[in-house]
Amino acid sequence: MERHKMWTLSTGKVVEKALLDYAAHLKDENVAHSFMVDPRDPQLVIQGVFSEEELTEIASTDAKPKPQMPPKLGELIKSLRLRMRNVIANVLEDEDEDAIWVLTTIQELVTKLEYGHLDKSHYESWFDVHVWRFIDQLFVYGTQLEVVRGDCYASRASAMRRNNARADPTCRQRVGHRLDLVIRAHHTDSKVDLEFGGGESSKAFDGCSETKLMNESGLKLPKALKDMFDALTQVAPNKARKIETMGLITFG
Repeated sequence: MERHKMWTLSTGKVVEKALLDYAAHLKDENVAHSFMVDPRDPQLVIQGVFSEEELTEIASTDAKPKPQMPPKLGELIKSLRLRMRNVIANVLEDEDEDAIWVLTTIQELVTKLEYGHLDKSHYESWFDVHVWRFIDQLFVYGTQLEVVRGDCYASRASAMRRNNARADPTCRQRVGHRLDLVIRAHHTDSKVDLEFGGGESSKAFDGCSETKLMNESGLKLPKALKDMFDALTQVAPNKARKIETMGLITFG
């Protein structure tokens, strides 16, 4: 990596060099191997990779503001009660797309609550279809984005990175990360669909120290999101500092 393209903090520390030195001594796979920094990782301070002040600077640099919910939509959500399920259909025609999404989501969840479906034990795939589908529905209204689910779909961005150095056609082509969901959009000027986010899900939440949660939220998903980010910056290099990828972790 060229020196002038590296990130130098106000303390004088070069981020890429610090990550390279840290990753070289790690025995297990870590996001640092992909030149990624998780400001929440206490090991970065414990191991002397960065100080708390440096992590604060990293986290705050070019930080994107969180979108605010429109006041009207917030009031609508606060006003809803379980007994309102039967009148939701009468409201839909007069509301905007965000409100339609909120109301239909609540209607479906209320129905499952009333009939006890959420009190039973289900497989992970059941929650994807019957509960977390409201994520898929979010992209139905006025957008070119769509959600793809299932192990049959592998991230195209990850596949591009893994096969970047492939020169021998006799060598088997590697597939990308298989996520539980990928948010993508078709791009006419790109060879592959553009991916903007992904997610992992589980049927139950067993605590923040659960191995599955730690692996998927701290390693697998961040690395896939970085591959997506790198692919997007190749399509629009002049917007690299404005591009964001979104990760979702859901538990039934």
